[in-house]
Amino acid sequence: MTDLLVTALEVSASTGLVVLLLLLLSPLLNRRYASKWKYLIWILLAARLLLLIDAGDVLEAADDVFGRKEEPAAQAEPEGTGIEAERPAPRRIMVEIPARMAAPLSGQDKKGMTPLEVSAFVWGAGSLLFIAVHMAGYLHYKRRVLRDGTKVKEAALWQQMLTLKREMGIRRTVSVIEFPEAESPMLLGFFRQILVLPDREYSREEMFFILKHELVHVKRGDVYWKLLLVAANGVHWFNPLVWIMRKEAAVDMELSCDERVTKGADPATKKAYTETLLSTLHKGRGRRIVLSTGFYGGKQIMKKRFRNILRKTGKKNGLPVLLSAAVLTICMGTLVGCSVAQESKPMSNEERISQTAGRRASDSERTELVVWGEQSQDENASENISSEESAAEDVVTLTLMKNGIIEEKRAVLTVEQGEFSFYLPEGEWQKEAAAMWHAMANEDVQLWAAGFEKDYPIGQILESDHYVPDETGGMAKEEDGLYYRARLYEERDKIWLVAYCYPVEEAGSWSSQMAVIADTFAVISENSELVLGYITGFDGDTVTIDLQDWVVPGTLDWKPEYDLDVGFKIVDLEGEDAVYPISGDCRYFILEDHQGECVEVDAAAFEEYWRETDFPIFWSVELENKEAVSFAEWYRP
Repeated sequence: MTDLLVTALEVSASTGLVVLLLLLLSPLLNRRYASKWKYLIWILLAARLLLLIDAGDVLEAADDVFGRKEEPAAQAEPEGTGIEAERPAPRRIMVEIPARMAAPLSGQDKKGMTPLEVSAFVWGAGSLLFIAVHMAGYLHYKRRVLRDGTKVKEAALWQQMLTLKREMGIRRTVSVIEFPEAESPMLLGFFRQILVLPDREYSREEMFFILKHELVHVKRGDVYWKLLLVAANGVHWFNPLVWIMRKEAAVDMELSCDERVTKGADPATKKAYTETLLSTLHKGRGRRIVLSTGFYGGKQIMKKRFRNILRKTGKKNGLPVLLSAAVLTICMGTLVGCSVAQESKPMSNEERISQTAGRRASDSERTELVVWGEQSQDENASENISSEESAAEDVVTLTLMKNGIIEEKRAVLTVEQGEFSFYLPEGEWQKEAAAMWHAMANEDVQLWAAGFEKDYPIGQILESDHYVPDETGGMAKEEDGLYYRARLYEERDKIWLVAYCYPVEEAGSWSSQMAVIADTFAVISENSELVLGYITGFDGDTVTIDLQDWVVPGTLDWKPEYDLDVGFKIVDLEGEDAVYPISGDCRYFILEDHQGECVEVDAAAFEEYWRETDFPIFWSVELENKEAVSFAEWYRP
């Protein structure tokens, strides 16, 4: 225990000087660099404070393993001379401990506790008490939230939450609870995270900013970093600089979160975000919990956040500062409170023990640099990860609500007609017709979509079919025991209808679920398209396609002479066959026996499959920037 205390004193002294230097340089760092870099430095220092490794023992062990070599025979002394072979004494870094701390307490025998042992006991008890108090306060507050809070079930909030989670690539579950005594929106929980909201009304815009802010905390795992900082503060509770470091880290955490939320935003959006912060400034008056993220941080801190958000000048890449802080932390561990003692001649064990009484060998261990979040030599490149995370994935997790119970379901991307897509819960939906699906659990639960020309009067047609505006901004009607909902979206030169229905008596089971699924509707972007047709030429580098169109009832291209019972028509597009280059990482999918499950194959197997099939296969080809990136067998005529 005394050895651990001495190591803690060494680490606390060396790291404390780095903390002091950073505090002095904070005004300069805040002006020149993004707050996330200083936040990373605090995390690095907290990790160093918890690494109570006795480097002296490590060096001695290394010396035992690697440093001892047999002396050459020519230099060996004759046996029995009693003279040891001389060699230079190792350079040792010593931390002096006052001699009186190593001496027994007056009036006690040799078995009594020394002042150093008493200090170690006080230090250990203080650390345990500090951590216990904070954990007890956190657990007590969390129990009150779960006991007295109310789970939020509003569809609009969960739709916003789902959209943001999908854009940010967040898969873990986040519950939402409304708690009257909450000071401000905050995030709680290490295993199952909870977003706590005060008991007040928020506008849709305010809720968007609050959700995005707290989901950034979820994405970065900030509650765990706060736990790391609290643990470091608990171990070094005797060092006031560590207390200040923890508070500064909490501020920089919020500043860096603000920067992430407003990254690339225009001045109007930034102003709206600050107004959301300002609304929490007037409301936040409750108890603050250390092991949580808090949207509100006090008037002075909020003013600092406003200035940081509305700053017009850009900031530099702070990676060099982070690396410099890491190097400085390592170097300070070898300098602070240390003196170099070099032995000029061999000493017996008794002489060494006598001369080094009350001392302890030490050195600073090398700490591997671990950086969370985005890492890059270029500041802009480090933030581009969000655009990659927001790209469409084949499989996502949907957060759905059924009879007031939140469920997470694996959902598969379903692309239809090469123009739009949905995410449908895996294994729960079946295609009924072109652009139409029904739930396998209940065939009365249906989902469908269709695209129309910009001037097509689809809105009037819905009104004539007794649809009326509803609270979601769409249209709805109730007919024959079913509830119908429809939404219209404008996309470039088209209008899209997204509609669904479910039994009125099962509204609790399907209302929220269908709203979430309908919200996953997306139109395929301009640089990504899906073409349909027959492959007439394939050489591995290019593909030639006889382009066709897949026409379904309800669209403007459907003609009376088409067979309505079939539900679709393949129409040959005029013009020459299209030739597209094939991407180097192109993927190929075929159907087992032309009608079974979809199977991915390599390019050679795909070409052999295509050439040996004695009938035309209808293919869908996904293009990105007019380059083929995937082939999929669509239909056998």
